[in-house]
Amino acid sequence: ARRQMSSQKADEKPEASPKTTGGIRARLAKLGPGDGRLSNLLILLRHMLLFHALDGHGTLKLADMKMSKLVPEDVARHLYGAYAQASENGASVKYVKTPALKAKLLSHILLAMLKAEGGTADMDAVSAELKTPVKTLAARFKELGCEVNTKRKKGAKGPANTATLAAFAAK
Repeated sequence: ARRQMSSQKADEKPEASPKTTGGIRARLAKLGPGDGRLSNLLILLRHMLLFHALDGHGTLKLADMKMSKLVPEDVARHLYGAYAQASENGASVKYVKTPALKAKLLSHILLAMLKAEGGTADMDAVSAELKTPVKTLAARFKELGCEVNTKRKKGAKGPANTATLAAFAAK
């Protein structure tokens, strides 16, 4: 999966893109030739966000992700293998995101966001992106070892709700 992602170009723009990946596409467009690691991370994050948004009601079809041409087939297969459970029904195979696999995917998305943002995430923006309440995100960020601030100090600038992982913080 990583080989496929590293071969994609940062300026690549899919034909149609869900609203949730707009910020990532904008960041990719601004990267230079020396930003390969960040580019790969952002492409991986974009693919995970697309997978997260795909059929939140239970069953998933591999064809849905392949047909959209937003995610290379080998990357889509990896995402299904890592974050969905296969169940055979006669001649067809359906995939289901179990609660445990959804939680795993969310944790990996949050870690990728933290890494891409230099260790601090704006939980309000993440909440809007993932359509997940800030309270749920705060709990998950704490599980990941983040320091969570849910109230802006008087006179402070920046987002009101943040999560910071010291291991990823810019030095």
